Amino acid sequence: MHVVRDEPQQVLVLESTVRDVPRGAYVSFWIFLLVLVYLLPLPPWKLLRSIFSGDWPDPLELVLGALLGAFWVAVVLVGLSTLRQPGGHLRRLSVDRRAGEMEIAVTRYLLPPPAPVRIGLDRLRAITVASVRAPRRSGSARLGVRVRLEWLDGREKPATREISFPISHVDKREEVADFTYRLGRAAGLAHARVLRSDARDVEIELLRESATGAEVIPLISAPADYARDIVTSSAVSAVAQEKVPPFSPTAFKGSMRVAVWEPRREVRFRKPMGFAAVAGLPFVALALTGPVLFFATGRRGQGELFGRLLLAGFAGFVGLIVAALAYRAVKDALPRVVTLDWTTSALSIGSLLHRRSVALSDLVDLELKCVATVYRRSGSSGMNEATYKTYRGEVIARLRDPAAGGQRRETLIATDEFREDRDTPYRMALPLVTQLATALGVKRRVSGFG
Repeated sequence: MHVVRDEPQQVLVLESTVRDVPRGAYVSFWIFLLVLVYLLPLPPWKLLRSIFSGDWPDPLELVLGALLGAFWVAVVLVGLSTLRQPGGHLRRLSVDRRAGEMEIAVTRYLLPPPAPVRIGLDRLRAITVASVRAPRRSGSARLGVRVRLEWLDGREKPATREISFPISHVDKREEVADFTYRLGRAAGLAHARVLRSDARDVEIELLRESATGAEVIPLISAPADYARDIVTSSAVSAVAQEKVPPFSPTAFKGSMRVAVWEPRREVRFRKPMGFAAVAGLPFVALALTGPVLFFATGRRGQGELFGRLLLAGFAGFVGLIVAALAYRAVKDALPRVVTLDWTTSALSIGSLLHRRSVALSDLVDLELKCVATVYRRSGSSGMNEATYKTYRGEVIARLRDPAAGGQRRETLIATDEFREDRDTPYRMALPLVTQLATALGVKRRVSGFG
């Protein structure tokens, strides 16, 4: 999206660089598909009639008709799914204070674009703008914005809509904040409240009236110029001071749940016992397959020593592999409890097999680390058919270890893995590690999230 018109406090217009497809092209496309289906050697309806009547067609016609019929069905399904989607790819966003309305125009695949959505500026209640990062094929992430609109519809009922898009040359948090303030001023929402501001993200809420934590947006004197990285001083101030939202234990998703969250008194993370901890135990016993088989065949007097050794060795090797996999599954499924207790000044980490405890004074710092896992699916030819990454956030404590004369790292809790998404684990775990570090009086570090 490009900012094509910016009259501060009055008009703000963004347009996509992709040109609109004429409506006639959509009609022509669907007519072409209908003609193609009609001219098929064996149209889908004739194919079905032939199958049910038992009059099987020529094999070549059968295969051709099935393939082209499947293609037609796929095109129709894509068209219907596109029709059902309320959104689409943003084509134009216009805010005109003189006209008193906001216009949102989108485009959709295979179907003509729907009529633009027009919202009266006097109906707008709030706008929330947040930075988002869209992954690229190169592995890096492109900065964009997510705009959430809240207004009253014609029946005086609350309505919402969310759109995400990149803006040309907007690649810094300060520029996201600058765009937000320009949008607010043009829409008549002159108050802004910073909901989140950290080294990676910024999120600002625009309001019509003053509220707790909100400030009046200063008047903007010049049009936007993101190509030269020029932003207003208020945008710089919005991201200069870190602001992390409060941690919500119920919103945290991971293998461990937050059982107790009372910083400066007690914090407890608990992982219940998984099904694999019980179901995997018989498979761990397969590690004894080799010795058991060797002695069992010897007691029965079956075979010579070399044959018994060969059989026991092969069976034992397979048993060890299965047992190793089962042991790992059992170990990961065992219950685990991490407790930070300020009344006893102790950090305890316990599992079903053992428990250890260290003083809170031995905790050096807390780190929120992004852990990426690459998954590859290979075809029969050995070529990679698909490669994708998952991301999770791990909260790691760095502890003094007087016995070893150094330091060691201990993972306290981790989020679930999210496919091609760094934002969710980051936003989920950052409030946790920030509040916990503040309560413990130690430094907080963030690494790997870009």
